[in-house]
Amino acid sequence: KRVLLLCLLCPLVVGCEMVEEGTVLRSIAYLRGLYRGYPVTLHEEIVVEGEVISCDRGGEFYHQLVVQDTTGGIVFSIDCDDLYELYAVGDRVRVRCLGLRLGSYGRSLRLGGESAGGREVSEMSKAEWSGLCERVGRSERLSTTSIEIGAIEPRNLSSWVRIAGVRFVEAGEVWAPDGKSTTRHIVSLEVPRDTLRVRMSGHSDFSQERIPEGECCVEGVLDYFSDDYQLVLHSLDGVLTDSEK
Repeated sequence: KRVLLLCLLCPLVVGCEMVEEGTVLRSIAYLRGLYRGYPVTLHEEIVVEGEVISCDRGGEFYHQLVVQDTTGGIVFSIDCDDLYELYAVGDRVRVRCLGLRLGSYGRSLRLGGESAGGREVSEMSKAEWSGLCERVGRSERLSTTSIEIGAIEPRNLSSWVRIAGVRFVEAGEVWAPDGKSTTRHIVSLEVPRDTLRVRMSGHSDFSQERIPEGECCVEGVLDYFSDDYQLVLHSLDGVLTDSEK
C-alpha cells in the first residue's frame, strides 16, 4: 500500500515505479528538472532507464553517452574512447545516479563527476561508469520526436528527433570534403527562414557521398553548440528523400 501511495503521489512525468528495495525509477524529465541554473551533486538514490541514441565511432559525441526515455534525454560524460564498442544505438540501459554531478554545457544537461577546468561537470572514469550502468535490453525502434525547426525548444535537446519537409542547402556537395568534420544546413520548405545546422564527422562511412537533393526527412540527436541548435547524424539511415519516406 505504501508503494502504491508513493507512485500515486508522484507527477506523471516522473515515471515512478519500484525497481528494488529503497530504489525508485525516475524519468529523465524528473532528473533534468533538478537543475536550477547551477551544478548540483545528486544526494538521493535516483535511477533512470532509457535507450542509447549516440555513437562515438565517427568522432562525434566524444566521451559522451546520450540516453533518452519518453520524457527527454541527457548526456553522461565518461572518460572512455570506445563507448561504441560497449553500447550500440538502441541498447536500453539503467543508470544509478547517486553521487553524480548534474550540470550544463551550453544548454545541454550532463551528468558526470565534480566540476573541473571551468566546466560544471567533469568526466567520470570508465570504472566508475561501469559500476553505475547496467544493460537491460534493447529497443527495436528508437523513440522519435517529430518536430519543426521553428518549434525546437531546450527540452528537445539530447533527444532523437525527426524533422520532415526540409531540403539541404548544400545539396549535391560531398558530405565532408577532405575527411574533415563539417556543418551542413537544412531549411524548411514551408518556412524558408527556419534553418538548422546538421553536424557530421569526417570519419563517418558516408563522408564522401553526395548530399541528396530535393525534399528530405532528417533524423538525429539534437545538440547545442556555439549558441545554436544542431542535429548530429549517425548514418545516412537518418536521411530520407521524398521517394524513400
